[in-house]
Amino acid sequence: MKLELTVVQFMEIENALPQNYSLCYEIEGIYLLNTNDAYGIKPVIELVIFDLYNQTLDEFFASLPRKYDISILREEGQRISDRFLERNTIDGITSEQSAWVLEKAGPISILLLVGALAKARELLLNMSPDAMTEEFHWITQERINLIIEDIDLVYQNN
Repeated sequence: MKLELTVVQFMEIENALPQNYSLCYEIEGIYLLNTNDAYGIKPVIELVIFDLYNQTLDEFFASLPRKYDISILREEGQRISDRFLERNTIDGITSEQSAWVLEKAGPISILLLVGALAKARELLLNMSPDAMTEEFHWITQERINLIIEDIDLVYQNN
């Protein structure tokens, strides 16, 4: 996972590391730290982080904003969309219900496919489930919650 650093944190960490060690990098003015790299030198970086910030390595990592790779978010969005379609097929969605879902949730599908998972999640949180008073109604709170859970898992695992 990539975590975003301030320029001050970047400089402090790089300067505190022993000679021939480097952990942080900069891309287009954004300062990053890859947790996989950090865990590769865990005994060294743990001491540095504790000396600098009086925090454990995990506490320090938890305090930093994550920098998500858009290509991974697009792939995961496609998987979430595919899982939704599979669940609908298993649950026996009709063509009329499918057309309704596309009409009502089309923007969410597009957001998933382009990797805008946070925005898709926001729309889902504000989406009202169908009243289930019409034969074409399909979108239940349970179905909405499953997609939100899928999105949350992506952010937990990346």
